[in-house]
Amino acid sequence: MKQFIKIIFILISTVGFAQKISVSGNLNLIASATSISDAGNNLPTSYVSTNNASLVTVEVVPPSKSNKENKPLRVFVHKVDTNWHTNLILQVRRTVLVQNSNITLGTVFQTVTNNSTLFFNTIGEHFNIPIQYNL
Repeated sequence: MKQFIKIIFILISTVGFAQKISVSGNLNLIASATSISDAGNNLPTSYVSTNNASLVTVEVVPPSKSNKENKPLRVFVHKVDTNWHTNLILQVRRTVLVQNSNITLGTVFQTVTNNSTLFFNTIGEHFNIPIQYNL
């Protein structure tokens, strides 16, 4: 019976961990009138945002010291739209390489679809991860 209770406790304690992701910033991609000489001509093929158009913070719940430093977390990305033209392709990447290896993936532009895909992994909490967009 004691072994059964220990197994249940281990399962409950591992399922009880979560992550809190918050995103700040705005994405404004504007074609200036000076970049267009004739209607339909001279338009750039893509619009790239600033390096820190959004900032992502990944926090661990519950916030124990061990979780903040050692909990492996995965961040997924997707878009939700109703009238997105099929020729518009939204891409995203994180723009700052972290000095340690606690954040992996996400440094090259990847296409954002309506299905969640892995964006990057972290070990522990990270704050204000800069994000860049390409349309």
